[in-house]
Amino acid sequence: MKDSIHKARKDRRMTAKEFGEILDVSENYIYKLESGLRTPSRELLFKMLDKFPELSILDFTGGKEIEKKEILEQPTQKANQRETKLEY
Repeated sequence: MKDSIHKARKDRRMTAKEFGEILDVSENYIYKLESGLRTPSRELLFKMLDKFPELSILDFTGGKEIEKKEILEQPTQKANQRETKLEY
């Protein structure tokens, strides 16, 4: 995934700042995505797929074909955090 994000940015000859501005995220966040320190939220994933048509859902799933509804059905990181907090 991180390589796909980096390639999409470099193919457009964009800085991380320019790329982040298109996606409404910070330059620092783009660097974290590209280095694998962060993974994009579902919303950001869909925005990337919309804004950069050369990207494919396969780039973000390790080549596994999945339906958009499968991504939508997965709980978000924030939802997982809320569930963890409720267990205490």
